[in-house]
Parts: sequence; C-alpha cells; structure tokens
Amino acid sequence: MSARDDIPALLRATPVDFATTSSPGGTGTPAQRRVVVAGPQAVLDLIATPTLDLLDALIAALGDAATAWAAEILLAALTGREAEIVDAFARMPDAWVATQREAALAAWSAWLARERDRLEWSGREGRFVRSAP
Repeated sequence: MSARDDIPALLRATPVDFATTSSPGGTGTPAQRRVVVAGPQAVLDLIATPTLDLLDALIAALGDAATAWAAEILLAALTGREAEIVDAFARMPDAWVATQREAALAAWSAWLARERDRLEWSGREGRFVRSAP
C-alpha cells in the first residue's frame, strides 16, 4: 500500500516537519512567504509526484480536525498559497483548527473548482501554477 492509498491515516500518524521562508520577489516585488516541507520521508514521498488528485485528497483532509493542519501545510507548500497563514499559526496549530479549518475547507474547495483546468505542476517553481493560456 502506498502513502497515497491512505492519506488521512498518514496525516494523522505523521507530524509534518516544515519551515516558512521568504521567496525573493522580482524587481519591485516584495518577498513572499513560502512553505517548505522537510519531512518525514513518508510525507516527502507523498508529495514527490504532485497531482490534482493529491490536491483533492488534501482538501478532503481539511474536513477532519485530526488531519486538517497537516493538509493545510501541504496545500500551502504545493500551491504557494496561504504561506502567511501557515507561518502565523505555526506555533499554535490547534488555534488554526479551531478558528480557520472550516473556512479553509470552503476556500480551498472553491479555489480548486475554479482553477482546476488551469493548473499544472511546475518543477522549476516547485508548486502548482496556472498554465499559460
């Protein structure tokens, strides 16, 4: 059984090691936060070949308080979105679960529904990006 076969069990059993860093902005563009996943290996293996199905599974994991924080971290890392939120709640994930989880589930679901057909994985950027028109 691969890690993808039971993402909720993996997220429950395996705390995600991560850091937030500043990504350099372009000329005249401010730096932005970015979530970088450092481990454990099972999580790194899970996100090594990102797909839209993985995003679907992570968004579904937001519905469970036991897996929501880990899912939020991985979604932020894979998409470049919400890094500031992950950074703000990094030392108090229970507060994020209590106050932000339901809104995050709705927001991520709406975002993926809206962007699904335009997303592609960019190995150069290490995240999902909008494909060129």
